[in-house]
Amino acid sequence: MEKSFCLISCLFLIGSSFAYNITDLGGSEWHVVNANGSVKVPATVPGQIHLDLMVAKIISDPYYRFNDALDTWIAMDNWTYSRSFDLDNSVTGANKVWLECHGIDTVATISVNGHMVGTTNNQHRKYYFDIKDAVRSGSNTIVVAFESGATYSVRQAKDYPYSVQGGGGYFPANRNFIRKCQSDFGWDWGPAFVPVGIWKNISVLSFNEAYISDVVPQIFPDTTGGFNVTVTTYLQAAEAGAGGKVSVSIANEQASGMFTASAPGETAVVLNLFVKKGDVQLWWPNEYGDQPLYKMTVTFHGNKEETQTVMRNVGFRKLELVQERLPDGEEGLSFFSASMMYPSLSRDQTGFPRTLLRGASRMSICTINSIRPFFLIKTWFECGEAAYIRRETSMTSATS
Repeated sequence: MEKSFCLISCLFLIGSSFAYNITDLGGSEWHVVNANGSVKVPATVPGQIHLDLMVAKIISDPYYRFNDALDTWIAMDNWTYSRSFDLDNSVTGANKVWLECHGIDTVATISVNGHMVGTTNNQHRKYYFDIKDAVRSGSNTIVVAFESGATYSVRQAKDYPYSVQGGGGYFPANRNFIRKCQSDFGWDWGPAFVPVGIWKNISVLSFNEAYISDVVPQIFPDTTGGFNVTVTTYLQAAEAGAGGKVSVSIANEQASGMFTASAPGETAVVLNLFVKKGDVQLWWPNEYGDQPLYKMTVTFHGNKEETQTVMRNVGFRKLELVQERLPDGEEGLSFFSASMMYPSLSRDQTGFPRTLLRGASRMSICTINSIRPFFLIKTWFECGEAAYIRRETSMTSATS
């Protein structure tokens, strides 16, 4: 009998805390206007155009009867979001001043004080734009001008040398040619909105040495029953020679390392820890046991005394995907999971959004799994190319 399997460590990323000077640009101080200026309403960020039009009573509930078909004009129009914001000298005088965009949906040109600072074309990624030369102490303005996602997708399809089919609900569009939540274009179970908007946080970030932009922990089971933990910390260095110490702690284990950036931009620091058997309780699937999570803390101490702390919650488990030859010469392999060596059925489902309007109330994956436990969820949440909902935790502060 042949047996192939993979070992997977369960990893949960839940929230983070950022440091230095951060000016949050979210809130209800925004306005949005369409291309010809005939519709102008207050807007809220994070959010999207359909929600703002609903609040302003320009449209009614888009889920009611055939309203999504009646409201296709929204998707075919271009929309521009704008607001004013204040910055003080501590921000504008920093070595680096960036605009940090966690989610722009989707095709947009961003300007600050009349200076174009960047463009976006992917809903699923985070963007950083250097706005050091565009901002000033005192009052500033930001403009995020969106092109219709439907129109953009059609133009991209026309420029492609081959014909590729891709629907757009009730209007011309080609979902294959835009990096956007695919369910926005409609499906057999849902309406077609193709919205635009600043659907995640947006802020002004300033720092002098380096900034932790991401932390990626990887957890691998060890033959002794413990876990090898590799933590990769990505830092954005303000200049060549910037550096300091990166420290990681988890489950009473610690590791640290020094770095010096050879050039401005991204630097990765990789640290390894070993968590002994018994130092952590295992994370079990629903109905099989508890789901304990452990705090992981990553800290950057700059050579010039800047400090930043990022925190994550992680869980430890071993999960095998067991593929064995079927009995009696039957063709094919088995496909089932074994958590901590206990075989179990996959029990999967396809989860679709309670609402396609990002920013509106919705049911989380965690809530669904507590109602009916599943091991696999093929998610349509924030979907298409899999932008997973994250349950946020409280932020912690750092000093500089």
